[in-house]
Amino acid sequence: MAYAAVVSLAQTLQHINHHHQYCSIPLICEEQLFESLQEKLTFLQVFLEIDGETVEGLEGRIRDLAYRAEDIIESHVSDQISSEHERYMDRELQNSEKKEADLRVVMEEIDSIVERVMNIQNSCAVEDVQCSYTSAVPSSGGAPNDGNKMVGFNEDLLELKARLCGESSKLQIISIVGMGGIGKTTLATNIFNDSLVAYHFHVRVWTTVSQDYHLRQVLLDLVASLTDQKTTDLSNMKDEELVECVYKTLKGRTYLIVMDDMWSTKTWDDVRRFFPDDSNGSRVLMTTRLSDVAVYASSSPLHQMRFLDEEWSWNLLRDKVFEQRSCPPELERIGRTIAQSCGGLPLAIAVVAGILAKVDRTQYHWEKIVENIREAVATNDENFSKILTLSYNHLPCCLKACFLYMGAFPEDYIIPVFKLTKLWIAEGFLKPSRRKSLEELAEEYLEDLLKEILF
Repeated sequence: MAYAAVVSLAQTLQHINHHHQYCSIPLICEEQLFESLQEKLTFLQVFLEIDGETVEGLEGRIRDLAYRAEDIIESHVSDQISSEHERYMDRELQNSEKKEADLRVVMEEIDSIVERVMNIQNSCAVEDVQCSYTSAVPSSGGAPNDGNKMVGFNEDLLELKARLCGESSKLQIISIVGMGGIGKTTLATNIFNDSLVAYHFHVRVWTTVSQDYHLRQVLLDLVASLTDQKTTDLSNMKDEELVECVYKTLKGRTYLIVMDDMWSTKTWDDVRRFFPDDSNGSRVLMTTRLSDVAVYASSSPLHQMRFLDEEWSWNLLRDKVFEQRSCPPELERIGRTIAQSCGGLPLAIAVVAGILAKVDRTQYHWEKIVENIREAVATNDENFSKILTLSYNHLPCCLKACFLYMGAFPEDYIIPVFKLTKLWIAEGFLKPSRRKSLEELAEEYLEDLLKEILF
């Protein structure tokens, strides 16, 4: 977040210097001091872009100082704009003097950080940082996303397809159970899109039922999928009408409903009544981390997801990093060690593969990855979060704040792109470019972030 704070402050200073509505507003300090602050911010900004990992201990200080400086400057501008009566001039002059003194204190601390950063550069033999305002958007030619390709789960796919397309005429509830990141959703996605499954069922609907689900939203999504109507067009319908619509649309037809990420027995009780029992050969496929939910929902045997063995783990890592190309012999040994350290968890392997695809393909760099992840993956989500943190740490610094900002939205919420990009712009997360508008930059940031996340 230090990078975003510095970029935001730099934009505020630019607006004050160049925007027409601020022309009559005096600077909070001498113009020379103001320009010095801009130069130091540019220095820190570029350093964070190209060598941010070495200043991890300073990130918090840089962020806090940038926010403090921006608060002081914006407060000064606000006072000047709201000034309308001479009787307030004395008080405003006192406030202005205090703000200038506070800003000087902040700048002294920034000076000390700049000095420390320069020492770090010298000790690490980092190349000189050039002060410029060129775009810092990551390259758009990142690692391609290969969708939901499965490795090591062909037997699971065949088994579940046989159960889904079997001769049973009763409604069946089939549960895929396993820990987070083991591949439940990937398996369900491959089944849902399989040509044989698509041919077998008259109707196929996918819905996500997260931990913080809203029953009405699930209903709206189901009706919209079944009737090709927009959820906004259905907003006037009552819940009972939506339930009836789902029930009547499915009744008498062979349907497959995938309910991804089921969290509780109460959730199942809420949604079970949507589905007719007498539909010939219909199926509900449910993914869940909780065996008790799956047992409660279905009397059928559960499909328990297994961890990948060492060979399949290596195959998945190799395919994601090198795609159709072969792995250099000097990297295979360390690559197998990395794959083994992921504990057979596909999501962990995919995350690590995304990191390996971006670092130099040398034994030295891959050995460093091994040191960071050897004990990162264990049998619970708390330890697995370490490897997700490792993935976050390898994001370009200009994308970190954009990624964290998504935490402001509810789980499984569909975020309108125009809304997200405008919020990023308003927060000051984007570094301006002379060649592109902020809206164009925001869309590029989003595209690059999606490539990082969906690798």
